[in-house]
Amino acid sequence: MRKKPFQSIAVALVACLLLIPDSQGAGFLESLELLLDNSSQGITEELDQLPLHGTVTTSALGFRSSPLPQPDSEHWVQVDLRREMPIDSIALVPVGQRVTANGVEQIGFPHRFKVEIGLDANLSDGITVYESGQDEPFQNVLPWLFESKGTIGRFVRVTCTKARSVNDEWIWTLGELVVLSGLRNVALNRTITHSGGATHNPPIWRAENLTDGRSILEIPRAWPNHNEVLEFEPSAESNAVKWVQVDLGRSYPVDELRIFPVDHVGGTGRHPGAGFPPRFVITIGYDPEFREAVTLFDHRQTDYPNPGNNPVTISGSRQQFRFVRLTTHHLWANEPLYYFALSELQAYSEGLNVALNKTVGASDPIESDSLARLTDGHASGHLVEWPDYLKGLNRRRELGVQLHQLNIELNQARRLVFRRAATGGAVLMISFVIWLVSFRRRQGREKERLVTDVREQIASDLHDDLGSNLGSSSMLADLGGKGDDPSAENTFGEIGELARETAESMQDIVWLLKEKNSTLRGLVARIRTTMERRLKDISHELTLPFSLEDRSLPATFIRNLFLLFKEAVNNAAKHSDGDHIDTAIKLDDGHILISVTDNGRGFNSENPPTGNGLGNLRDRVALIGGSLEINSVPDRGTTVLISALLPR
Repeated sequence: MRKKPFQSIAVALVACLLLIPDSQGAGFLESLELLLDNSSQGITEELDQLPLHGTVTTSALGFRSSPLPQPDSEHWVQVDLRREMPIDSIALVPVGQRVTANGVEQIGFPHRFKVEIGLDANLSDGITVYESGQDEPFQNVLPWLFESKGTIGRFVRVTCTKARSVNDEWIWTLGELVVLSGLRNVALNRTITHSGGATHNPPIWRAENLTDGRSILEIPRAWPNHNEVLEFEPSAESNAVKWVQVDLGRSYPVDELRIFPVDHVGGTGRHPGAGFPPRFVITIGYDPEFREAVTLFDHRQTDYPNPGNNPVTISGSRQQFRFVRLTTHHLWANEPLYYFALSELQAYSEGLNVALNKTVGASDPIESDSLARLTDGHASGHLVEWPDYLKGLNRRRELGVQLHQLNIELNQARRLVFRRAATGGAVLMISFVIWLVSFRRRQGREKERLVTDVREQIASDLHDDLGSNLGSSSMLADLGGKGDDPSAENTFGEIGELARETAESMQDIVWLLKEKNSTLRGLVARIRTTMERRLKDISHELTLPFSLEDRSLPATFIRNLFLLFKEAVNNAAKHSDGDHIDTAIKLDDGHILISVTDNGRGFNSENPPTGNGLGNLRDRVALIGGSLEINSVPDRGTTVLISALLPR
């Protein structure tokens, strides 16, 4: 694997700035500083504070139209809320991407669309909430949220006005249609109609998927984390009866119940929806013995579809009760044992979760003191309300569009950057190092010592790799400029790939050179951002410590630990052939431990693959006095464990 240190990228950009004529160079420098410093850094910092979306964890993807005759052939879907009500906002959730053997499937979200609210099914008095004026920008799997500010309506319609080309067909798709009134999704399990021509291939594609509550949204939480769950004793019998109940403290008219699954039980590994019973019944009553119980929800005769990582919402129909009980009649199977586990139960009455921190009873929990976990407000992270969660994801989508536009602007300059970079490279490398030293010396003598270490390491990396990087970039640019060269198209494709890596690597060097990022929290935040950026087309999960002290760390330590993590993730993404990567960060007795685990092809640990990847990891971990452990089994994936003592 060819090494591409981001320090040489910085020199290439500085080179192009100094070689551009004065009439252009000042403007380019000002633009680059604005884009990288203000836009990129500001966007990254805001992204670190926003919630993350999930991945596809069920087979029900959503709605897919039949092929349309023209891209501008209008086609709509519509939900009937059953009665008129105030509608606060509407969210359109794209179909989640799926990684297949042939790459990432296209998701088919429309280029242009319209959202309307009406009182009758024909929308004769419809109000347009949003309508695209032009093709929507760069698409990802984050939801679109449109405020309707309490507009009264019964029907919500989404019309595709310009379809997307997928596999040479004009189609459009949608994963979930969410309609919020207060804190509730009032579209849940409501009837969907459409203007005809829809793909019906259950459970993957069908109209009902639009309001089934199963999508990439998963659990509305502010920051994903692994917290403790309520888990019951495993059973050898699939039909073992287990129960759990919540005492609300007094009688309430309940609008809906929300039941949150878990993604792991016992030692079974990660399984979205693990422990959720396929057959169960929910009863309500006024006394803890349920002597006059009323059945609220009954799924004892047929299997309930596993929800994956999505909450299960059940209508309470405003019925009054104090006690609610869930009783299993068939357990989740991971043979030879059968399991039951939940992470949270909520009961909403007039906009409040009246089950929060209420008393829980159960048949046979593994830990008797774990009952409070069912109503503690956490489900693999701190729970937030749907409106706040969707606003955060919508903002993340908007920032993603801004970053995409930023990359376009940077790529527009790539030909000039790569053509100019090779000329005078050695002189400009010295100029960059001098600038770095001058800037850091103003920070004080103690800081000067730390910066000198960083400068020397950067200079070493530049010396080793600048020649090959800039030489190949210049050659590619020269070839691409020859109009009669038959390989021009492929050549410029490679230049485009280098330019994208340049933009990402430049963000990393800007981040590393800012002193305020030399903290443990800053490192963890950057790891989180890097995973989301690097693994956007791969299912992944990040597990973090429950709390982090905001302690300062030496710049050299931060730099080497971050590059260790990045190298491990890149190796897993590029070479494992897996479709999921787990990363965990732990603090233990003054040490930091980072593990990167993929479910790919693995290899024989006694005969590891050749190349620079593993060697680079071992060399860099030695620089921080740490240790590296690599465990791999053919066809069962690889785990890279990095351990280092945190400097005092």
